[in-house]
Amino acid sequence: MSDRYAANIEIGGQISRSKPDPDDSEQTCLEAFIAAINNESVSIDYGDKDENPANEQELLELLKEGENLQQPFATSEGHLCFKHSEIRNGEFEDLETACRRLGLSFNRHSEAYCEYDAHNTWWRPGMEATGETAATGSGNPLVTLDEVKKIREAAVLPEMPPGAAEHPFYCDDIETGIRLKITRMLDALIKGCEAPELPKFEIVD
Repeated sequence: MSDRYAANIEIGGQISRSKPDPDDSEQTCLEAFIAAINNESVSIDYGDKDENPANEQELLELLKEGENLQQPFATSEGHLCFKHSEIRNGEFEDLETACRRLGLSFNRHSEAYCEYDAHNTWWRPGMEATGETAATGSGNPLVTLDEVKKIREAAVLPEMPPGAAEHPFYCDDIETGIRLKITRMLDALIKGCEAPELPKFEIVD
């Protein structure tokens, strides 16, 4: 039996109202996306009624409705935003699968539950797998103490050979190399915690 806990998802990108679904030519990409929303029983906010858009117009109304919504790991403006208070494994499985198939981007924040820490998850077209990082309840990314210690260890100057102090250029080269290494480690750490910008949600021909 899977655990169920709260999560919110924010969706952006372009979807076609006329192109067929890659997996089902009997329906358009937009129709497939609307069906995925309905399958998840999502709402605009916790405790609200389930949203079941029937067409493009109703979907655009939900877009406007969610623009002022405050939720973790989300900017809301120009994006479709949904919540679920008890979704399986803290994931919008059907909706996220549809987003990847249809080329839509998403950010998801799953809240902490029992032994599970809160975390942010994201996907953009072209990614082989989702990105993920631990997060606070408000959606701010977290890094572990071990990750910080690795960077601190990289900052330790090596033991200088006898006479090195008499050659300032040698010392400068060592310090420059360490600074460059730390910068690269910090860049990699930030990149691993930071989702790329989420494009606005648009319906196109």
